[in-house]
Formats: sequence, structure tokens, C-alpha cells
Amino acid sequence: MLARELNAPLITGKTPQQERDRLYEEFRSGRLRRLVVSGFTALL
Repeated sequence: MLARELNAPLITGKTPQQERDRLYEEFRSGRLRRLVVSGFTALL
């Protein structure tokens, strides 16, 4: 799986909204360098 290869968090359609919001915020702020999004349209 790509997320595992990149050692990055994965967001899917099954990821709870609160966790998605937290991961997006960490990515936007630079605390996360990579974020893999799969299975739905994401608005970053």
C-alpha cells in the first residue's frame, strides 16, 4: 500500500470526519510532510 511505503497517514472514505480534519490541519501546517488520500474527492 502506498501509505505504508511512504510511512504516511491514509485518509479514506471510512476515516471519521474528526480524524480527517486533524490530519488535513497537520498537513497544511507542515507537521505532516505526506498525506495519502484515497477513495473520495478531497478538497485541500
